[in-house]
Amino acid sequence: MRVDLGLIKTALRVLSTNAGRENLTEELIGLDIGSIMRQRTLPAHQIREALAECRQHGWAVEEQDDFGLPTWRITPEGETKLRAF
Repeated sequence: MRVDLGLIKTALRVLSTNAGRENLTEELIGLDIGSIMRQRTLPAHQIREALAECRQHGWAVEEQDDFGLPTWRITPEGETKLRAF
């Protein structure tokens, strides 16, 4: 799998902008990423892959909301990586 650094940077930007928000689902992240990247829609699997890459590197954490849906938040390491991009 080829890593899309632009997508990962944008995902971290969205997570950082929404820090403290408890219900940040993949769908909401995807809408924000699409808006920032000026694309109408991005395939859900691309969003999932970018978030999984962030999780793998410790830049983001996946949790679950009260309904069992995955939600995301940025870590301090993710904030550091975002500043380094």
